[in-house]
Amino acid sequence: MSRHPIPGSPRSARAVLAAGLAAALAVLPSGTAHAAHAFTGGNHEDITRAALPWEPVTLTAMADAHDGAINANDRRPYFDVGPLHCDNADYFAPRYSAGYPRTRDEATTELLACVRTSVTRFRNAVRAADGLVDADGRVRADQSDLSTPCAWDGKPGRAKCAVLEQLGRGWHQIEDFYAHSNWSDRATAGPIGLANPPRPGAYEPPAVPRHPPLQRHEGCRLDP
Repeated sequence: MSRHPIPGSPRSARAVLAAGLAAALAVLPSGTAHAAHAFTGGNHEDITRAALPWEPVTLTAMADAHDGAINANDRRPYFDVGPLHCDNADYFAPRYSAGYPRTRDEATTELLACVRTSVTRFRNAVRAADGLVDADGRVRADQSDLSTPCAWDGKPGRAKCAVLEQLGRGWHQIEDFYAHSNWSDRATAGPIGLANPPRPGAYEPPAVPRHPPLQRHEGCRLDP
């Protein structure tokens, strides 16, 4: 990790993280839908690696199918908390299925809970980014080192681990939205009903957009 100062104020770590967050969110696929039971750590890894033009060590810490921050929500007790996966946000109108297990309002409430907890994670990540630099805006090597794995347990530790954990948990929910709800699903041609419900696979999702890598400040690397 370089010890060169980051241009700007000591708060520049927040600005860099906020810009990266916005860019990464912009390239998440808008139609990557799978059956919820088949949406595994490998799916999260594929989406995350496609979206983030990061350097290898940091990207692996974020995206790895087994140990990455993007999959931290799939560990208990987080695995069982519905809003952390956008669970129960699906809905089917009574004219198509009179016995669907939730109302429009119930599905909307669940979706809003998912969105709000995700946004909270992003705000936490921006705050944690302050710990990556000292009062003079210089990168702190002890806080940005990834030579040992991060725990993803929500406990105080290295600032870089905290940033990655909060981003990973927040992004996990966004990725789960398409697998755990039917908001973006479509039916095939013909009348909609139980025999032809909106579902993944009824249309070809758009390809993940290709974006150029984020511009980095000279002398500031994400990896040591």
